[in-house]
Amino acid sequence: MLARWRTLWRRRRSHHRAGQCLKDFWGAGQGTKTSDYDGYIVIDCEMTGLDVVKDELLSIGWVRLGPHGVEMQSVRHRLIKSGALVGQSAIIHMIRDCELQQGHRIEDVLFDLLSDAKGFLPVFHNASLDLAFLNRAVERAFGAPWWPSYVDTLLIEKRLLQRHSEVPKSGALTLAQCRRRYHLPAYHGHNAMMDAIATAELLLAEIKKGVTISPLWS
Repeated sequence: MLARWRTLWRRRRSHHRAGQCLKDFWGAGQGTKTSDYDGYIVIDCEMTGLDVVKDELLSIGWVRLGPHGVEMQSVRHRLIKSGALVGQSAIIHMIRDCELQQGHRIEDVLFDLLSDAKGFLPVFHNASLDLAFLNRAVERAFGAPWWPSYVDTLLIEKRLLQRHSEVPKSGALTLAQCRRRYHLPAYHGHNAMMDAIATAELLLAEIKKGVTISPLWS
């Protein structure tokens, strides 16, 4: 994967200058784990919709896991300044157009995210969606997509259900429903910061249960 990214970056460097934070992320690797819990950075995104071609990122939240669990001092939540209108999606994430006008430039948000993620393994709930938007945004900002290895708590839960010969029912793999199976408290969803914390707690519950956490490749 690292070789593939380097090849793509070399091809495009005459047109784009890859961000130093992106190169630093790839150069750092996953880092050293001192417990079953640390070495992860949990990320969640809110968008105007689910279509990576026409919809836009609105906010990104992330939090690190350390040797003793969720490191609350590492929590970050960034609204992204965008010319896009939130439209009907505001009903879900409760982000208003006026709030986005006070948001951060996408390049600055991605710089902070990739800097904090250096040496950590990214974790998502439904990684395919978040990574599609993040890879597009990183490529626009820095000239090459992110393409990290990652952990997906949704796929972990899907695998556990299938292991017990269960076909996941509609809604069974939502973050809220996955948390219920571990008797975790209910949180208000569709806020990037809260969903990142909620996913981090779900990952901790999976690890405590003895689930094998294996990185996947973009």
